[in-house]
Amino acid sequence: MGRGRACAVLIVEDDPAVTDFMAPVLEGEGFSVRVAHSGAEAFQQVEEARPDLILIDMLLPDMDGSELLVRLRERLGPEIPVILSTARREEASRAAEIGAAGMLRKPFSLDALVAEVRRVAGATTCPEV
Repeated sequence: MGRGRACAVLIVEDDPAVTDFMAPVLEGEGFSVRVAHSGAEAFQQVEEARPDLILIDMLLPDMDGSELLVRLRERLGPEIPVILSTARREEASRAAEIGAAGMLRKPFSLDALVAEVRRVAGATTCPEV
């Protein structure tokens, strides 16, 4: 991608079965992927390597996904786009209100995952994806 490196995506999802199918698909599409299984782990990952895009599940073991989004915004500012994922219809409608650049309704297909990540990353931080 234009900066000589792959567009970096951080997936924050507590279910390893979900990350086990998401990460290889995004890597196959040319993204660099890191995984966190909790909000605390997400902060650690962000400190180690600032991602270009973050995908957050709304139900995490240590905090709500919207709380994580707010705390990440406080720490990182608004530059890094966030895609939220949820199975709850009411949360899906709130995504834009709380500052998310995109939303994935669970269950989602791999095609929908790739399309949403490409849409958000291409429109914001990784224009050459």
